Amino acid sequence: MSTNHERSFTLCALVLLFSCVLGVLVSVPAHAYAQAQVITVNPDQDIMHAQHAMRIGKLDKALKHYKRAIKKNLSEDHRIIVQNAICAVSYLQGNYGEAASACSTVIKEKPTYWKAFVTRGNAKRALGDFAGALTDFCEANRLKPDTVSGAFVKRCAG
Repeated sequence: MSTNHERSFTLCALVLLFSCVLGVLVSVPAHAYAQAQVITVNPDQDIMHAQHAMRIGKLDKALKHYKRAIKKNLSEDHRIIVQNAICAVSYLQGNYGEAASACSTVIKEKPTYWKAFVTRGNAKRALGDFAGALTDFCEANRLKPDTVSGAFVKRCAG
């Protein structure tokens, strides 16, 4: 086969392929295109401001933005994460009662969220509730043993 024949054959194959693709596109009903939707999700500004405040160590500002964000119509996953952030920031500020309460809200909504058990356990320990802290640490360990461990594990009920 000569070079001209090879080029001609390749060109014919490309034209045939293009025709097939065009045929498929034309055969799709026009209303199928009209039903397509584009959903754009903009990040919540309060969450973004809170995260920035956390990065620069402004816990009061972070907590204010997280508390504002939690009042919004967030998805379940975002609500859990924001509520857990309120729990963690409250703990870091030394507001252990508020931290434990915020963590309890997370645990009530998502009983498998191990991070809330860890932070609530730390808050309970700071409040002097050592038995409650141990219970929370043991539950966090049960949920995520590869991540949550320590000397307390020996004291967890089997």
